[in-house]
Amino acid sequence: MAEKCDVLEYYRSKRLFSFIIALICFTVIVVFVEEYAEEGNGDSQIKSISKTPNEVSSTDLGPSGMCWLNEKVTVIDSCVRCSEFEMNAFKAKHCTPTGFYDRVNCSQSGIVAFRPCKRAPSSIQPSFYCFMVINVVLLPLSYLISVKRIAELNRLAYTRVTQSFEC
Repeated sequence: MAEKCDVLEYYRSKRLFSFIIALICFTVIVVFVEEYAEEGNGDSQIKSISKTPNEVSSTDLGPSGMCWLNEKVTVIDSCVRCSEFEMNAFKAKHCTPTGFYDRVNCSQSGIVAFRPCKRAPSSIQPSFYCFMVINVVLLPLSYLISVKRIAELNRLAYTRVTQSFEC
């Protein structure tokens, strides 16, 4: 009887370990797909804005304000976070795709213009890595706790069975 329980315990822990590995793989796949979709979505928004010149604001609101589409530019400020005023009240079109903008100086015309930043700075990455480290630490810890709990419950069940046979 004890041999049969050991075999069952072995397969139960093996199944739990396989489930945890599958869950980790699924999580990694979801993270990569989400990052790919997010990056592609931002790039498509930038491209659609660059195709419609009247939707991008700059210091000069005329067609020369979009000099960054036709001229070489020098980036003055890269990926600056838009203020709440620009996002909500002013509704600046250079802030809508990502919430960040580049301030550029067009070399030929000398105009200072704003363009959407293609990538937001990685302010989310440190918190994501912290989240991942916490999960990696908690994974084996929760596994060990659950294995100990199952062993304790099995021990209690075996003692009850043996006590019922003794009485």
